[in-house]
Amino acid sequence: LQVGAQSNWSTAVAPTVQIEFTREDLKYLPNYIESDALTGARTTDRMDISGIKIEGSWEQIVNPDNIGILLSACLGAEADPADVDSSAVYDHLFTPISANVASSLPKLTTVIDRIVGVFGYIGCKIDSMSLAAQTQDYLRATFNVRGYDEQSDALESLSASSKRPFQFVDGNVTIDAGDYADITSFSMNYSNNLESDLFTLNGETKMQEIEPQKRDITFNLETLYSTATNSTRTDDFKAGDT
Repeated sequence: LQVGAQSNWSTAVAPTVQIEFTREDLKYLPNYIESDALTGARTTDRMDISGIKIEGSWEQIVNPDNIGILLSACLGAEADPADVDSSAVYDHLFTPISANVASSLPKLTTVIDRIVGVFGYIGCKIDSMSLAAQTQDYLRATFNVRGYDEQSDALESLSASSKRPFQFVDGNVTIDAGDYADITSFSMNYSNNLESDLFTLNGETKMQEIEPQKRDITFNLETLYSTATNSTRTDDFKAGDT
């Protein structure tokens, strides 16, 4: 599975990043309309395609050098990387794009080799993302996308990541400026609530470019019960403090 950042909603680009995925189900979704004309036939007179879009998802293990393009595509805005103590290590800050007519969520060309054929999915926008990890496991991500169209495609000569994937022990969770070290699992779910079926009278059966609506962000974690977690339960959860 390979991805590349597009500049135009309906124009595919060559992928630039290869993703080591564990599952995918991207698919072409035509919508058919059925004629209800009274013609005396035994069945419907005809059926026609009225709209085309693509939807689906994939799951992957997260590597340091293949997640950035996806985080940027999901949230929409990335600050300039900041060097950490001149160590060749950089902090990357991603934030949700503003909700206005001048902002547009990035789109991707996604290319998948299914052995019997290579398929390209144009205009993939990330509808939702999940990041999850548990003890003695890798950080895993799921991306759900919706987009413009499918086409026959070809893979680029790209290499899989040579970096060690992120592990559970690499993470750090902070709540109200306090570190939680006794966590046994966590998951973060981010949803763009993308528009769907945005078809207009433009002479095409393809959707117009879709954009995010109100974003939903939820976070779940399991942790050992301690004085710190009891304080969070009492002072924040029971008190309704946000």
